[in-house]
Amino acid sequence: MQDSSFDLSGPESSLQMCIRCTVSPVGLNQLGESLCEKCFSAYRGFRCQYGGNTRHSITVENFLNQRPIHTKSRESVSEIEPLPGFLVGSRVMQDLLEKVAKVAKSDIPVLIQGDTGTGKELVAQAIHTFSPRVSRPFVPVNCSTIQSDLAESELFGHERGSFTGAEQKTKGFFIEANHGTIFLDEVHDMLPRTQAKLLRVLEKGEVRSVGSAKTSNVNVRLITAANVDLYRLFKTSKFRQDLYFRLAGAILEVPTLEERKEEIPSLVKYILGQLSTEVFAVDSRVMDVFMEYKWPGNIRELRQVLWQATVFAEGDTIELGHLPRRITSVV
Repeated sequence: MQDSSFDLSGPESSLQMCIRCTVSPVGLNQLGESLCEKCFSAYRGFRCQYGGNTRHSITVENFLNQRPIHTKSRESVSEIEPLPGFLVGSRVMQDLLEKVAKVAKSDIPVLIQGDTGTGKELVAQAIHTFSPRVSRPFVPVNCSTIQSDLAESELFGHERGSFTGAEQKTKGFFIEANHGTIFLDEVHDMLPRTQAKLLRVLEKGEVRSVGSAKTSNVNVRLITAANVDLYRLFKTSKFRQDLYFRLAGAILEVPTLEERKEEIPSLVKYILGQLSTEVFAVDSRVMDVFMEYKWPGNIRELRQVLWQATVFAEGDTIELGHLPRRITSVV
């Protein structure tokens, strides 16, 4: 009987020549194209080689036979290979990556919008990595986790004794990110008072720590993210209009997993590799379910489902019985 599992480890394929420099290849990128040792190393170790499977042959072949959807020359795109976890196997993700490459060259503020779990921080990291500030700090800050009474202290620092519990001077996230990039996630949760302080930083390029009469100059690249429509918030007076237009120098929309379903096989392989378990295959019926499910939690939900499944799996293959009922109910 033919094995119905969808093997994600995959046998070694017969490789041709590196697509970037015509040297003998050692691996494949996520689009199934050959890369030499140097290019493959720069590519952060991504490989997308899949074993044969009759039930999913169309899905897998379509994925591996894709070629880059480029509007520019191959040379210009080869300079912006994705980071780990930033897989590009669909037109919407290719379009996003090209926009990332463009905004990364300048210091224009970037607002990243997308549903929860779509990977907005990965996009921010990619912008920083492709920018001239790559050797400088990248400081991610989740605004929703900062206590409201400590927001200014966390962002801009404080002097010793400036408030109860301030036993020593702190620099704040903006000073820590000086000459680098600061990423403010869930920026829509920022209180109006803090929004006003942030606006001053953007206008003056300086911060004033809590309890200090002096200002400090800062040179930071600002990237923000929101899982709500920030434009609608300012239209309903729930977010400062002047700050919105400062933040939204360039707006990037991160697609949902539903909009990039053709990438699910590669995402499953990548996540299983991250989990570092002995599980490296999924039953073909599981892949059918994954392709049908709507994934409201996006990639974060996919990771959670795979994590649970690897715990319950008794061998090297994830089967339907290892999935949550909400997932299997789609069939």
